[in-house]
Amino acid sequence: MLTCSLLLTGCWDIKDPQDVHYVSAVAFDYEDEQYVVYAQMIDFSSVTSPESDKPTNKLPVYVGKGTGDTVASAYNDLYNASQLRTFHGHVGAIVFGEKLLKRGIGNILDLLTRYHEFRYTAWVFGSRESLEEVLSASPFFNLSPIASLLHQPQELYKQKSIVAPKMLRELVTDIREPGRTAHLPSLGLDQSIWKTSMKPTDLLVYNGIFTLHSYECNGFFPVDDLRGLRWLTPSTQRSPLTLRDGNNVYSDLSLRHPKVKIRAEIQDNKITYRLQTKLKANVIEVIQPIDEREMEELAAEQVTQEILATYQKAYEQGVDLFQLEHALYVQHNRWWQEHIKGRKLVLPAPEELNIEVDVNVSTSGKLKLQTK
Repeated sequence: MLTCSLLLTGCWDIKDPQDVHYVSAVAFDYEDEQYVVYAQMIDFSSVTSPESDKPTNKLPVYVGKGTGDTVASAYNDLYNASQLRTFHGHVGAIVFGEKLLKRGIGNILDLLTRYHEFRYTAWVFGSRESLEEVLSASPFFNLSPIASLLHQPQELYKQKSIVAPKMLRELVTDIREPGRTAHLPSLGLDQSIWKTSMKPTDLLVYNGIFTLHSYECNGFFPVDDLRGLRWLTPSTQRSPLTLRDGNNVYSDLSLRHPKVKIRAEIQDNKITYRLQTKLKANVIEVIQPIDEREMEELAAEQVTQEILATYQKAYEQGVDLFQLEHALYVQHNRWWQEHIKGRKLVLPAPEELNIEVDVNVSTSGKLKLQTK
């Protein structure tokens, strides 16, 4: 948790912390041929320690808006009614609107990486929602907005790994690295899952990812189309899989820590790709008894089908979602320089991929696994 003393880190010319407004998140968009900047500010005294009393009322979130012909002029418009100096050294989240992503975020990243107060460790997101509403969403129990998906996406990812969180430094690296397609998590608002005293509550959720190539958005994939991506993402910590065979449901597994290898092979100037992943599985629930070996084979088959289904969606949009070109760039750099550099990679058809999946059941929990 942040404290007032920590807020002063890096603020060399600030004598009194009460003379400064601390921005906790920023958002950028492009509307009516102008750049729009949103800034979220919260009362950092609300970021209490575990020993402190919990707040009894919903904590206020202050969201400002500025517009201008450039990002800097939009910021200057925002400053007009800011009352005190604003400090960006503790910005923990950055959100890009869909219109801006389609236009390109090169100049935004230039500002974020050039201005010394912004840090590379901020979480980055895209969104199709109203950015004001995204920055205004509050978590449970009247806690500070810091305790939300916007500021702590890694906590949810540890429990259910579907969309991998991304830091600013990772986004910049992916965009600048030859052959890579950057993945940007997309935030939405949902009222259908949780209620407060039987009243709908706006809560932040992942609703997909934007993909970027050379600073511009070249695709969007909703969560339901991304189920195969998690099995080829090395950072996946645990993700659920329900074993099915036709109309029969056998069990629920939690698959963990994929060991991924993507190999590009060239023969007679023809490229083939081999996608390999090895996963460990925990048995969470057994609906019908099934042999362990059969469980592993069925899980491997389902993972393969999910990878193919996700690849099919990306193939239809012409998006290199699985980083095939980057594998080619790293493993056969000279060939890539001669045949691919400066051109768009022709993706192989889904049936041309070689997918190898190995699933190993490592534990059945506190109960032994019953066989047929």
